[in-house]
Amino acid sequence: MYNASDPKCPPGEEAQMMRGLYERLLLPKMAPHQRLGVVPGLFGDYSKPLGPQDDDLLAKINGFVAWAQREPRIALVNAWHYADLGAPPNTKVVPNHNHQRDGPYVRGAYAFPKLLARLRALGDAVNASADR
Repeated sequence: MYNASDPKCPPGEEAQMMRGLYERLLLPKMAPHQRLGVVPGLFGDYSKPLGPQDDDLLAKINGFVAWAQREPRIALVNAWHYADLGAPPNTKVVPNHNHQRDGPYVRGAYAFPKLLARLRALGDAVNASADR
């Protein structure tokens, strides 16, 4: 299920908003053996300061992880997207949809230090539980 988040919804509350949609529209239609994945958008904008975006994205991933830990039907949290999309600012490229230089979806999760540390910690926890 895709939902373009309400721009007025604070990032820390996006998971709660999505949870409401899933509980109303999707989960009641699932068979007991079925599982689902959620894909929070963890991207930023080169034209905005890094720090506040990092804090917002950290709140967003924490909300989705907390939801996944409480909901046994969530089998996957897959962040979108890790690397930058297109070319970084101030590079010479032929403009097209694959090489946009700015906008709200271009900067990847790797560019945000707090978010990246959290994603690595989550990966470490998954790997540790797989080793048991």
